[in-house]
Amino acid sequence: MDEIFTQDPFIRQDVNRSEIFLNRDLWSKYFSNECTVIPQYIEVAPNIKTLLISSKPYKKSELRPIIIIPGWFSQIPSWQEILEYCSSRTEIYYIETREKTTALHDHNINYDVASMADDFFAVVNKLSVNIEDAVVLASSMGGTLLFNYLSRYDRYPHRTVMLGPNPTIEKPFLLGHFLLGMPQFLFTITLSVLKFYVINFKMNSKNDPQALKYLQVMRMAVPKRMIRSGRAIVGKYKGWEDIAKITEPIILVTAMSDKLHAMERTLKIADALEKSGLLDFETNIEAHSVKLATHLIELANDDESSIKWNGFSH
Repeated sequence: MDEIFTQDPFIRQDVNRSEIFLNRDLWSKYFSNECTVIPQYIEVAPNIKTLLISSKPYKKSELRPIIIIPGWFSQIPSWQEILEYCSSRTEIYYIETREKTTALHDHNINYDVASMADDFFAVVNKLSVNIEDAVVLASSMGGTLLFNYLSRYDRYPHRTVMLGPNPTIEKPFLLGHFLLGMPQFLFTITLSVLKFYVINFKMNSKNDPQALKYLQVMRMAVPKRMIRSGRAIVGKYKGWEDIAKITEPIILVTAMSDKLHAMERTLKIADALEKSGLLDFETNIEAHSVKLATHLIELANDDESSIKWNGFSH
């Protein structure tokens, strides 16, 4: 895992962050060695730039491009298996959202779902590909903003795949009334306590992949952005109304053992959509692996034979 993805937040407040994150070598190791990788900043709103990492295989591909929107503070090492597998076969566009450490702004901006959906539209408008020809994979919070986008804009992806999307992000007592309400310095201390708790009480081993993934998120997140984006989203966005407006089919990916992205919620979303498909995996780690990547490439090749459309048993 790269050093930049394991440092603590206050160590990384570099005035030259754009120079750091535009370094191709920082990102290329997460993609296939059979493609070229290009990081670039896109201005999505006045004084707000988000990072787009694109790749193109050396060999000409007839497959549809794949666009990836990761979840809330999700980091690129979590997507390495999918990126390595897919990037040698077709074009990839990996979009970092405005709460990420890579985004360039002064922190004091809107982090609501609609603003993030507008960012996606701004990025899509500047891509060299037509979104209507692309397969879009959105995970967790990425799926949340895509619900809002699909309900308001008329440029739909060729196929939309969502991994554990959240139509609403409820406000648990601890998170809503304690963590998000505390000053930044206390929040930073609390993050350190949470990291200690995960390491000592929640990891099955020193290499527990799920626990390492969440530790990575906590290490990379900028506290000020985490607090502000949490306050703007948790308990605020009500996505069921947006889902009711969506007429395009959505393929839902779920992991049966992942409590953070509950299976029951995914099935409820499927029932609320006009047309839906299901891809099911055992764990969240498996859903970020080559197993999902093979399905994405099938969709990019217009092969939907593995998708259970509508009326699947549950």
